[in-house]
Amino acid sequence: MIKFLLIIFLIGYLVYKIGGFVFRMFFLSLSKQQRQPSQRQTKTAKDGNVNIEYPTHESKTDSKGFEGGEYVDFEELKD
Repeated sequence: MIKFLLIIFLIGYLVYKIGGFVFRMFFLSLSKQQRQPSQRQTKTAKDGNVNIEYPTHESKTDSKGFEGGEYVDFEELKD
């Protein structure tokens, strides 16, 4: 009976230690993925939808020579 309890205890201890190690490695890899700079994701807009791309820190330096935007005429459509 003591051998059986000892074996169960050792198996439980090994599962506890290995599980903790795997758990830490999993979250460590997730945190590394978050720290990497994400590349701009381009999504294709469906018909009638507007796709808005927000500027990044890199594009702020390019805006020094910006002299104005382009006027876009639009109509409101009633359903």
